[in-house]
Amino acid sequence: MAVGDEDAYAIHFTGKSRGDFQGMIYISAESFAILRIEYSLKQSKIDNGIDLLGISYNQEKDDGLILYEKDKAGYFLKYSMKSTSIKYGLDRPFEVIRKEKRPILNKKINEAALQMNIQGRQEDTQETLVVFREKSDDEKFKKILEKGAKPENITSYSDSIWKGYSIIEPTRQMKEYRAKIGN
Repeated sequence: MAVGDEDAYAIHFTGKSRGDFQGMIYISAESFAILRIEYSLKQSKIDNGIDLLGISYNQEKDDGLILYEKDKAGYFLKYSMKSTSIKYGLDRPFEVIRKEKRPILNKKINEAALQMNIQGRQEDTQETLVVFREKSDDEKFKKILEKGAKPENITSYSDSIWKGYSIIEPTRQMKEYRAKIGN
C-alpha cells in the first residue's frame, strides 16, 4: 500500500479488553516511520455509557486521523483531525408533597408533580493543517518575547500579581506558595 509517495505497511490495531480505540497505522516500508494513523472508539466503549436513576451519559464517537509528511530533516505533522460526539440526558420525575396539620379525618395534602426530560448532544471537530514550517533560533525567539508578554519568575505570593485582572479568589495553596531556590 502507498501513502503519499512512500510504500507502507498497514497494521490494524485493537485495544485489549480495557482499551478504548481501534484503527490502522501505516508505517513506511523504507524508514519504519509512522505515516498515518486512523483511530476510532471501540464499539464496546460506545455501548458502555451510563444510564442510572434517569441520568444518562454516552460517548458515541471519538474518531481521529493523523498524517505525517517527509521533509529533508525528517517526518513532521502535516494534518490532524479529531471528531467527538457525546449524548447526555436527564429523565426524572420530581414530586413535592406537603401535609397540613388538621384533625385525623380531614387531612389536606398539597402535591406538585413534575416530569423532567432533558436530552442533549455535543459534537466537536478539531482540525490542524500545517501549511508553513520554519526553523526557529534564539534570536527569533527573543524577538517574539519582546513583542508579547514577558515571563515573570515568581518566588512567593503577592497581591500585586493579580492587580488589573478580574480573577477568582486565589486558593490557599497559591497564597502559601514559596519557590524552592537552590535545592
